[in-house]
Amino acid sequence: MSKENIPQQLDRMDRELRFLWQEAHEETVESIKERKLKQYYELFKAYKKQKQFLIALEAK
Repeated sequence: MSKENIPQQLDRMDRELRFLWQEAHEETVESIKERKLKQYYELFKAYKKQKQFLIALEAK
């Protein structure tokens, strides 16, 4: 993994999270909304760990 790709990866991760957040709040069926929000929070936790790793890697 090269340091040059880290900003692009962080941007992509942020865009995916924003998309899922928006999608979850536009749903009208409660079960779909709950599933999307759960998916968002699971990805958020994973991306938070990945983001910390990438930032630490970039700092090296």
